[in-house]
Parts: sequence; structure tokens; C-alpha cells
Amino acid sequence: MKNAVLTFVICFLSWSVLATPGGATHKKVVDLGKGLAKVTWYFDNGIVAEEGFYLNGKKHGTWTSYNEKGQKKVIANWLSDKKDGSLYVLHENGLVKYEVVYSDNKKINAFEWDENGKQLVQNK
Repeated sequence: MKNAVLTFVICFLSWSVLATPGGATHKKVVDLGKGLAKVTWYFDNGIVAEEGFYLNGKKHGTWTSYNEKGQKKVIANWLSDKKDGSLYVLHENGLVKYEVVYSDNKKINAFEWDENGKQLVQNK
């Protein structure tokens, strides 16, 4: 059962980190030159919903999503529009809830922790 739940979470995360942040209504794009741009999405209340970088029009580097209170929700790493490295989903207390490890957009491993930091699942 735990593996089924973790598999669902992984599928949801794969979709959700590609979509416009839920509740975000406007964005700011800053051209940093040489094909690099920083993008920041905002909620109506002015708090950052998501921020990250594009390199030559593709997601690149670390992207971070926040809730409407400004707390980090998801941190993901991208390389030329492909998930690469760790994607973290955080508990409200800031501790890691899920970690999904990617290489070239393919899931390599997944982990789950409780709110106290105790590891519950490792799913290769």
C-alpha cells in the first residue's frame, strides 16, 4: 500500500512541477543575458508562488514552489527541461516528506519520511 501511495505521489509530482503554479496569477521575467532568464510567479497576495530559471527557453537549475504563506513546498532540479537530481516535497514544518531522484527525466529512486524525519519508505 505504501508503495502504491508513493507511486501516485511520484506521478502527481511529475505532472505538477510542469504546470503553472496553482493559484499563481502573474509572473515576472528577468533576462539575465546569454539565454538565461529568472522567472517568478506570484499569488494575488504578492507572495512568491514559484521561482526558477530558464536557459535557452528550457527549465534549468533549481525551481522552488511555495504555499500562500510563503513556506517552501517543492524544490526540484532541472537540466534542459528534464528533471535531473532530487525533487523534494516538504512537510509544513520544513522537513522533507518525499524525495524523488531523477536522472535525465527518469526516476531512479524515491524516499518518504514522516513529520519527525523518520524514513518510512525507500522505493527503487
